[in-house]
Amino acid sequence: MKFRDCLFAFLAFLFLLVSSPVLNAANPETGIWTEADRLADEQKFQAALDKTFEIRKKLGDTGNPADITEAIIRAAKLRLALHGYETSVKELRAEKWPTQPESRVVLELYAAHVMMEYHRMYQWEIRQREKTVSGDTVDLKAWTSEQIGAEISKSFDNAMKYDEVLSKPVPETLTKYISKNQYPPGIRPVMRDAVVYLAIRHLSNTQYWSPAQSAETYSLKLQKLFDGDGAKRIPASSLETHPIVRLASWLNNHKAFHMREKRPEGAMEAQYELLKTLHDRFDEVADKREIVRLLSQLQMKNQEHPWWSRGQGLLAELLRLRQEPGVLILARQEAIKGRDKHPESYGGKLCAAIAFEIETPSLSVESMRVDGSNRPSIEGNYKNLTKLYFK
Repeated sequence: MKFRDCLFAFLAFLFLLVSSPVLNAANPETGIWTEADRLADEQKFQAALDKTFEIRKKLGDTGNPADITEAIIRAAKLRLALHGYETSVKELRAEKWPTQPESRVVLELYAAHVMMEYHRMYQWEIRQREKTVSGDTVDLKAWTSEQIGAEISKSFDNAMKYDEVLSKPVPETLTKYISKNQYPPGIRPVMRDAVVYLAIRHLSNTQYWSPAQSAETYSLKLQKLFDGDGAKRIPASSLETHPIVRLASWLNNHKAFHMREKRPEGAMEAQYELLKTLHDRFDEVADKREIVRLLSQLQMKNQEHPWWSRGQGLLAELLRLRQEPGVLILARQEAIKGRDKHPESYGGKLCAAIAFEIETPSLSVESMRVDGSNRPSIEGNYKNLTKLYFK
């Protein structure tokens, strides 16, 4: 794959969020990057980096903001290719960024990604560190996972400052970086959705949690987390607040945002994402039952909207995860409701697939190679079958 086609592959982690806008491969049309692209395609990364520095110097602080943004990102990407993770983080933040909101949002997202890549590459060594308290600037090599997580969170906090960009669809100036997602209109239609749902994925990542935060999760009140009014969004970098509380405040605030913009399905999606995240992070059976109850209550509303069927699909999926007698029957019933209510919608088709999978017959047989006398040697597990014949 050519360098220019994967330059912004750093946001492949955005692509995993099938619902969020994602950064596309940049394909500059100015022609100033032709030589840098050639060098990078030949894997001459240091030479490509030197060429990028040259272009950045010519652009100065008054050049085209789009070209300056691209130069900053290219330099950071090439440093990563040269395994200069710490240098990439340091130099990216030391650069003078353009003041345009569009550039700021893109650069904040990339800064978050570079920190994530650094943590991913050195996580074993990072986990051995102890937190350093000092009035001086702490070297990145001394940061703990929690401190790195806080720095990543700051990028999301900073990106959320630019309402004039986030509250609108992808602006023309960012189309070479960002493509719209494949969700139906009104679900995640604006830039704000990308930032919020990326922040949620980060906050729910327990690799950045402290041991105390992991141990305290059980004590959080699910009803309170779900019922937040959305008036206040707790900063993602607020370390004194549990990550689950922070992400709940973000999603409740995002729900309120979509309601103000008269996008009820966007608000429903924020609630579905919150319940799914809570289900993933709470381990107790009683907590998982409570989350299913909250989702069932939510599904009693907004049935006229096609996205309601997406909630039915989520409900069926969560029911299927419970290791209890009869849950597959309940899951199938909920899936059929979603399928029949809005059959042509995304949620309706998802529900149809879930119901079909539950209804499909299955059989697995296990046997012992050597077993004792008068002991069962064959075990058969079956579903939706009335008879089994052994020959």
